[in-house]
Amino acid sequence: MAHNPYATSAPPPLGGAQAMPGATPTGYPGMYPPQLGMGTLKPRLPKQPPLLKASLQTLYGTYGTVLDIVAHGNLRMRGQAFIVFENQDMATQALTATQGFPLFGKPMLVQYARTRSDATVKRELHADNTSDQTDVNVEEYKQQRREEKAQRDADRRAAIEWLTATMHYSAMVAAQGGPQPGDPNVPPHPTELPASVQTLLYPGMALTTPVNQAEQPNCILFLQKLTPEITEGDLKELFAKFDGFKEIRLVPGRSDIAFVEYEQEDQAVKVRTELTPDYEIRPDQIIRIDYAKR
Repeated sequence: MAHNPYATSAPPPLGGAQAMPGATPTGYPGMYPPQLGMGTLKPRLPKQPPLLKASLQTLYGTYGTVLDIVAHGNLRMRGQAFIVFENQDMATQALTATQGFPLFGKPMLVQYARTRSDATVKRELHADNTSDQTDVNVEEYKQQRREEKAQRDADRRAAIEWLTATMHYSAMVAAQGGPQPGDPNVPPHPTELPASVQTLLYPGMALTTPVNQAEQPNCILFLQKLTPEITEGDLKELFAKFDGFKEIRLVPGRSDIAFVEYEQEDQAVKVRTELTPDYEIRPDQIIRIDYAKR
């Protein structure tokens, strides 16, 4: 019999009557047709444990003055909370002491928050301003934070749109047997994207223009102007003959760029110097060799 999460268990109807197979029991609340199955209605769980804030206050109050505790109830933030201390020394002591502490049966992962809390900002501003001016400055801070979040969201959308366009273009090129001259669907080159979007696409090695790249040595080289005919084996054959070679890293969906990593920065500098920034890897086929941005 299939389990029905919406059915409730209940005793037989009054008078001891039993429902016949296939019949619909009537006249008694909580009974459902047999074809729906019988089960127990599970209680709806609260968004947050009812004693969460009180438990956190009791736990963290032993490590210093707690100015505020923020525990959101929405699904995205469920299981997270923010504890605001009077100063960083208190926060550091609490972080060290409660790392892995079992709360509600699960060990906690404790980290520093990435931004200052509203309570901290208001407390700092109140020391130098009247209460009215403090409220104004706090609202300005919140507005700035909202604008920064909006910019981060816009960068994420731009990165996703670029990746989607790149994958569609790569599939189209493969179906056509190669790129078509003057194709308007060619996505912009990564170096043409805003730096904030580059950072999302290439964490730790966001790209810059060739002029800026040449001035910032790195153990990772950034290759451009590659063609579909240049394989990973071709690149490895060229760069692996230099000391300190570690690996070739291709970029999914992009056949025109790649990264080459060496163990030390001076080894990568030597490679770029010997091959020159514009290296003819094949007759009439030039690739661009630059440093990846740190």
